[in-house]
Amino acid sequence: MKKNYFILSILAILCLCTSVFAQTIRRCNNNAGITGLNVYTTIQAAHDAASDGDIIYVEPSNDDYGHLNSSKRLTIIGNGYFLDQNTNTPFNKLSSRIGNITFGAGSALTKLIGVIATGVSLQADNITVSRCYLKSNGINYISGNNCIISNCFMTSTINNGTGLNTIINGNIIFQPEQWAITNMKNAAIINNIIYSQVTGYFGSGNPIPAPIQNSDNCTISNNIFDFRDAGVNAQALGCGNSPCLNNNSVSNNICLTRNGLPAGNGNINGASATTTFQVTNPWDGYSIYNKNFTQDAIFQLAVGSPAIGIGTGGTNAGAFGGANPYVLSGLPPVPITTKYDVTGAGNTNVPIQVSVTVRSNN
Repeated sequence: MKKNYFILSILAILCLCTSVFAQTIRRCNNNAGITGLNVYTTIQAAHDAASDGDIIYVEPSNDDYGHLNSSKRLTIIGNGYFLDQNTNTPFNKLSSRIGNITFGAGSALTKLIGVIATGVSLQADNITVSRCYLKSNGINYISGNNCIISNCFMTSTINNGTGLNTIINGNIIFQPEQWAITNMKNAAIINNIIYSQVTGYFGSGNPIPAPIQNSDNCTISNNIFDFRDAGVNAQALGCGNSPCLNNNSVSNNICLTRNGLPAGNGNINGASATTTFQVTNPWDGYSIYNKNFTQDAIFQLAVGSPAIGIGTGGTNAGAFGGANPYVLSGLPPVPITTKYDVTGAGNTNVPIQVSVTVRSNN
């Protein structure tokens, strides 16, 4: 009973937020006993029943909702992640988990927000992936133009195919064994935190991956490259193709421990890694074999961090700086219920006393 009332309160809030646009709200919920109109146990079933413009709310669960092949323009909203680590998160600390997601023909202008996903493929234009935790397969292919990847926590690679004008902004990316961002054309790579253990740079003979590989005509600024465990010759930008690294604008980035950035243009090399973040080493204990992160607040800048104020216009470098800062726990930009109390069982004669605390997000 309590769970049903909670869901009804969430739906009422979402309806208030979206009724002006006349979308239908579809519920993806595979918890036992949850049934009703517009309720589906897999993300694919919710998609197949939806129409362009609909909203799918992926409700928290112990189980994932399977894979998705999308051919419709939708808004897909999850519950966030690391919910037991940060304050002002929903009272239900379970997340909304999906397997591999492919946005194909017909899905242009879709928004994916606040889910945990194994991997995402962007094969349509103007797809936005925001506030998501992307795991082993990351953004595994981009062929759509004008896509946005923002405020995500990633333990994998962003791999571009033929896509142009991608915006990669405000992300925390852990990719120790190979490149973190590759084959970008006309992209904006701004205000990210990128960890890498690379040991050299791409060149003739034996190419070795760099965190950003094969970028052309890109704007690369306000990023933190964490090279504390990288080789002495590690470089932030590299190439395995020829020609490569053409006409990039590389400015106001900071490289920790190593001299991996081009000199000038506000770039800072050899900064202290141990004084940059709120803990000495936020990557401690994680490797190519263990990428199961449990928190994100530790990646905020420490007092006196060398990344403070070095970004464009005096802004902070890294995911928490700039005009679109990272949001802790990937909380979606909809009101959330932070407290829910029910007194008594209730019946047709005795009302149930319900207390709900709701806060807005942006």
